[in-house]
This record gives sequence, C-alpha cells and structure tokens, in this order.
Amino acid sequence: MHDLVSKLQSVPGAISAAVTSDLPASGAARVSLHIQGQPEPASNQALSAYDFVVSADYFHTAGISLLRGRVFTETDTRTTPRAILVNQKFAETLLNGGDPLGKQVRLEVNGGASDWGQIVGVVGNVKPFSQTSTEAPEVYESYSQRPVSGFSVIVQTRSDPATL
Repeated sequence: MHDLVSKLQSVPGAISAAVTSDLPASGAARVSLHIQGQPEPASNQALSAYDFVVSADYFHTAGISLLRGRVFTETDTRTTPRAILVNQKFAETLLNGGDPLGKQVRLEVNGGASDWGQIVGVVGNVKPFSQTSTEAPEVYESYSQRPVSGFSVIVQTRSDPATL
C-alpha cells in the first residue's frame, strides 16, 4: 500500500495521496465498540461509531485537522500496539467530554471483537453523509494495522484534478 501511495504522490500536480475504506461524507459502516473502564451498556444501547480504515497521509490529504495527539505514522504496523483516532464528536458524546488520549477502545469488526486499541489522537468532525447537517462519532483505524480488501484513493492536487 505504501508503494501505491508513494507512486500517486509522485504524479505531476499531486501534493499528497492516501487510501481510505470509505470516502468522507459517503456513509461509512458503523461499528459497535467498548470503552475500557465504562460499564457495558444494555444490548439495545450499544455504543457505536462510523468506522474508517485509512493510510497515514489520509488526514493531511483530506484536509481534516488534528486537534490533539497525533495522526497515524508508518510506524503503526501489525506488530505494534493498535492505534486509534477519534473525532471530536466521539470525545464529546461517548467520553462525556473527557480526555480521550490514552483511553482503550475495542471495536467489534466483522462480527467479532478486535484487540484493544489506544486513542492516540483527536481529529475534527466530518459529516458522515453529505446530505446531513449533523456530526456523529467516528473512529479511525490504521490501514497498516487492519488492511481492508476494498478502498478508495484520494489525491490532493495543486491544479485541476482532470489534468492528472
């Protein structure tokens, strides 16, 4: 994946490139989750968030601001502790406005629970659907730690994208 992103970044006119499981505002899948230290909610009130799997340059390429902590790096791999980013709405609603950095979260991906991951950063809100005016909790996973079979490529350019 790193090779694909590097090749896209070398295209004349490209500033940066990234991959994502779902494009911003296109309606990512929801994932149930558990936050360590919080009581388990009733089954009909399970915590959930929109789940995105992204490459390291995603936030820069998509123009999503880092508010606290850090974004993913190339050192976030399958052999390192699981890193998770959340959006501001996640911190406000699911953590009651508390400090999200360092909190442990377990996502229920593909019907099973993943390993616990640590929140390492908070990013700005992005609307989950283009036709809605409300924001929702979102969680971001590193593509290097959980590769997905289907993805979209985004490229930031200095000129008209049609010229790439």
